[in-house]
Amino acid sequence: MAAPSQDSKPSVVVVGGGIIGLTTAYELSKHFCVHVVEKRDKVCQGASYQNGGVVNVESIAPVNSYMSLWATIKASALNISTGKPANSIIRPAAMLEPNLLLWVKHFILNSSHEKILYHAEGMRQIGAAITPLMEDLFQQTGLDRVEHNYHYTPGLLLSKVADPVMYVKAKKEAFDEVFPKQFVTGQDLAVVKDSSGISGLDGAGHNVGCVEPHNITVNTRKLGESLKEYLIGKGVEFTYGKEVKLVTEDDKIKHIESDDGLTISGDNYVVCAGYDSNRMLKTIGLSIPLVPIKAYSLHISNPAVAAKWKYAVHIQAEVAGLFTPYREAEGEHSIRVTGIRDMDGVNPIERPERVDSLMQVAHRFAGSDWSARDVSVWCGIMPLSPDDFPVIGQASKFSNLFINTGHGFRGTAYSLPSARLLLQLMMKTAGKGETCFEPKFADPARFGL
Repeated sequence: MAAPSQDSKPSVVVVGGGIIGLTTAYELSKHFCVHVVEKRDKVCQGASYQNGGVVNVESIAPVNSYMSLWATIKASALNISTGKPANSIIRPAAMLEPNLLLWVKHFILNSSHEKILYHAEGMRQIGAAITPLMEDLFQQTGLDRVEHNYHYTPGLLLSKVADPVMYVKAKKEAFDEVFPKQFVTGQDLAVVKDSSGISGLDGAGHNVGCVEPHNITVNTRKLGESLKEYLIGKGVEFTYGKEVKLVTEDDKIKHIESDDGLTISGDNYVVCAGYDSNRMLKTIGLSIPLVPIKAYSLHISNPAVAAKWKYAVHIQAEVAGLFTPYREAEGEHSIRVTGIRDMDGVNPIERPERVDSLMQVAHRFAGSDWSARDVSVWCGIMPLSPDDFPVIGQASKFSNLFINTGHGFRGTAYSLPSARLLLQLMMKTAGKGETCFEPKFADPARFGL
């Protein structure tokens, strides 16, 4: 049977040109005519610009399992009043976000042990789907792996705890039934540290490690930019510099409309606009419980330690840092340090004191042969859902509106499975069991959507 022509395919408008929107366009373009609309003048200029780029296929701990709202509030008060470092700060600007109380409600409802295990299983399923989809993308597009920092890079979490034996026991009791993790202590941890290439660990006090051997790294922005070029070659349209709203007619989206009056129509619409999805959906009566999290990163060019850096490692410190190796050309080795997750409203302005905190951690563990001149500083807004799982699927009020947002800190990792699931839902194959992970975990209906 001959493949349908491009013109005979149904059309879909994808709102958002970050890594979620681009992978969504990549998957949907196999069966739809796709038009991507991005409010900025280029793709991947928001949360996808300089994020960590760690594709964690083994993470099964939702944010509810390690974040205490009360502890974060207390740490915030201490930081603001005394300057004491903190991983996360809640600032007054966060109180102005329209769906904050809805997010808090669902965060609390999803914080029981049963709910945490439920979402851990969803994370296990989506994690298992990542590597085959990533491999398929690089094979189908022919993208150069090294140029995009696409490497199998083991993960490592280094922690300081009062009793390593009891800590590991508690973690295993909590999560082993979903996915057993590889913890190391004592001499085994010493071997891991010695082979890691990480500077500054001697005397730092880390006494528990968790090794994740199957993780991946990738340069999110470069991947997005290359996907854009690939998609243009496949007939996907792109429109830039347009902030749009959804215009409804009865139980459907009629078109999207920009501030200057441009209208773009399609048979279907997908909102993949990160935290902007919140604003867009609220104007048509849909309240999605997302909060904006301001995350920071430092990209350090060619520090000496980078050449031998083995892991994408999360290091507990005064302010925790995720250190990711970047090897994108022969002889070029960089380290990207990401950390700090603040509720600070939607303004992506860097706060100097937060940059300084992350810079201190970077100097502690990534050597001292570099200076601020070697560092690219960034911060961006990431949309966090209250159960740490994205919202993917059809909106119940509108028959041609679909959502793919709320990926929080896992946008790069979850982008391809999310896009594939959305395609399967739109192609009506989900009811036949043909999905890359169970749709119930991401169903918009769990939030009344």
